Amino acid sequence: MRTMIRPSLLAAFVLLPAVAVAQDSPSPEERFAGTWVVSDAGPAERARDAAVESATDDMNFISRPIARRRLEAGTPIHRRVVVSGTGSDFRAQVGEYDLDFAADGSRHRIDDPWGDPLNARQRFQRGRLVQTMTTDDATVTHTLALSEDGQRLTLTVKIESHHLPGDVVFRIHYRKS
Repeated sequence: MRTMIRPSLLAAFVLLPAVAVAQDSPSPEERFAGTWVVSDAGPAERARDAAVESATDDMNFISRPIARRRLEAGTPIHRRVVVSGTGSDFRAQVGEYDLDFAADGSRHRIDDPWGDPLNARQRFQRGRLVQTMTTDDATVTHTLALSEDGQRLTLTVKIESHHLPGDVVFRIHYRKS
């Protein structure tokens, strides 16, 4: 009888802490919750400009400067990210892009900051929040990733378009406000 008790007690001591940790760990929505402010806009602007330049390098000399001006003007450095709520009350606002719906991957028709319609979705994927906004001409993807300590947020912006020879990809770093 003693040999039967020991494995059961051992299992209880091994499994109970694992169950407690699983119950106490915050949901992805809770981990990202808060107001985040850009750490330093200067490097972010330089990264954006370099990404725009790289994506348009292969364009002809007439269309290249036009594309660069439009991309830089239409791709702001988002100064603030606000994440709140859970489930169907989830809301993630990246600059002027306000996605006020669950992060379940479902598609929603919204207007972009300039009033143009687009299809948007957001979901948690491998510990990151991924937002995708699509029009007939382009797809903008925001990927938000937290640092290990949860005090820094990195936003990776990716712009894909059949009008561009390459993608525009750059990062913006934020700190918890």
